[in-house]
This record gives sequence, C-alpha cells and structure tokens, in this order.
Amino acid sequence: MDEATFLKQIRLSFDDDELRLVYADWLEEQGRIEAELVRLEIGLCTMPVDDPARLGTETEFSRLTAGIDEHWKHQVLRVGPPRDDGDYCLCLNQKSELRFHRETQDTECDAWHQLLELIEKARRNGDHEFSPLEEIDDGHRIITLPPEIGMLKDVRRLHLYGSRLRIIPPEIGEMASLEQFFPYTSYQLHWFPWEITRCRKLADSGVSTRALYGNQRTRVGFPQLGSYASLGLTSPRAKRPCSVCRKPFKDKGEFRVWISRGVATDVIPMLVNACSMRCVEQLPRPAKNHISHVHRGGNVIQPPTWG
Repeated sequence: MDEATFLKQIRLSFDDDELRLVYADWLEEQGRIEAELVRLEIGLCTMPVDDPARLGTETEFSRLTAGIDEHWKHQVLRVGPPRDDGDYCLCLNQKSELRFHRETQDTECDAWHQLLELIEKARRNGDHEFSPLEEIDDGHRIITLPPEIGMLKDVRRLHLYGSRLRIIPPEIGEMASLEQFFPYTSYQLHWFPWEITRCRKLADSGVSTRALYGNQRTRVGFPQLGSYASLGLTSPRAKRPCSVCRKPFKDKGEFRVWISRGVATDVIPMLVNACSMRCVEQLPRPAKNHISHVHRGGNVIQPPTWG
C-alpha cells in the first residue's frame, strides 16, 4: 500500500487507531520520523480530555510537531481545528455511543501565544471585559482555554462568540467577578466543568443549548464515564482539586458524574470530578425536565421532550 492510499483511508476513517498504527509501521519502514508522532498522538488521545496533565503533554507534542508539514498534519493528526462541521457538530449525529472530542490543542501556533498574551494583558490592566477571539488571527485554532484564564479576577464579561472551543477548563471557576458569559454559536462546546458554578456573580449567559449533551429538545446523549482503569489507563493520574470539596486528590476517575443544572440563564451539562461518593451525594438536584439524578452517561433514560 502506498502513502496516498493510507491517507485516503485515514480520511474516510479518521478515528480508526488500528489503521493509524499500520500507517505508523509503514512510515517507520520508510525511515520517516512521522511514525513516532502518529504513535504519540494515539497515546495522547487516550488521556481524558480534562486530565490536569493533558495540556502539558499537548505542549510537548506540539513542540515535536512544530517542524512537520502542515498539510500532512491536517490530514493525519488530530491537532488544532477539526474538520468544518458548519453550524452543527457532526459528532452529535453519531448513531454509535457518543465520545469526547479527541482533537489536540496546538500550543505552538501563533493563535495560542496570542491568547496567552491577551490574558496576561487583561490581568495586568484589570480589564472588565475579555473578548480574545476578536483580536486573534486564526482564532479557530483555539479549541481549549488555558488554565491562566483563572487569573482574570476582574473580568465581568467573557465573550467567546463563534469559537471552536471543545473544553472550558475548571479554572473558569476562579473568575470571581464574572457576570456575563457568552460562548454563543460555539457548536462544538457540548459540556462545562462543575467549577463554573463557583462564579457566584454569573447572572447572564448565552450558550448554544442545542449543541449540549442532555439537551431536552434535541435528545443528545452523554459520553459514558468510567474509572480510568476501565479505560485501560494504568499510569498514575495527576492530582486535581475535587470539584465539590476542593481538596486535592489523586484522581482514578471513580467518582466522575454528569449533572445538568441551571447556571446564569441556561441549563448546562457539567462534568464533576469528585474525590468520593460523599462529595457526589452533596451535589444539588438536577434541573427540572432533565435527567433527574447524577449519572455516568451512556445508556441513560432521558425525560420526554417538551416545548
């Protein structure tokens, strides 16, 4: 099989890691360094999307891929912006079980460095409004916010209109002054961290609810949550603060749950990384007309549609 055939098959089966490994073996036979990159990326994609160690691993991976042909990266690696889904994320139309997005943030691209600079500038100036994507070239390459977003203690209005974001980090809960949050038309943003509920002043929001897991009208399901051992992850996980009690613990993924609650003016699905069942039991009741209990996703019965 030649490379053109491999690339065509990868394009048709973009999430087929077995095919990627065969391609990596072929690349190695050709003496190409891209073989190791393909294998590294497959390992990275097994990490939970909200693993505290993930961004550091993505940073190292981005450094290794910095000199690789951009066209090849776009065809093979899940780095940077995904395929264009238009106004609705195609992953929500899957007939198989939903999975988290697996794309990797490119931390070596200019857009990422511009974002970090804008965060530092806003922190230094004590800005009340933060609309970074309006100032960033190629802002579509930003698929997660960095944890530094939590340093913006004075920001009251956070605008992320039309973003390609997949992940909002838990550090958003440290934005103590946040009053307005508008990620409207961010159609690949399907869930939020429970820590956003710590923004006590947050009163106004604009979320594209039809793109959310557990949306009561569109009947979108939830990815299955399980312990990290059940996912085949045996390496130690990084410590993280419990979403509920805030105490640091070594997360094994045993008490990860979904809950849908009202935040500001929207009901949103939130991922809770709890340290114990006791903390899970301290969570409030979910929103009316949504799944009435905390759950682990997968095959969970949703209430009837309304409206």
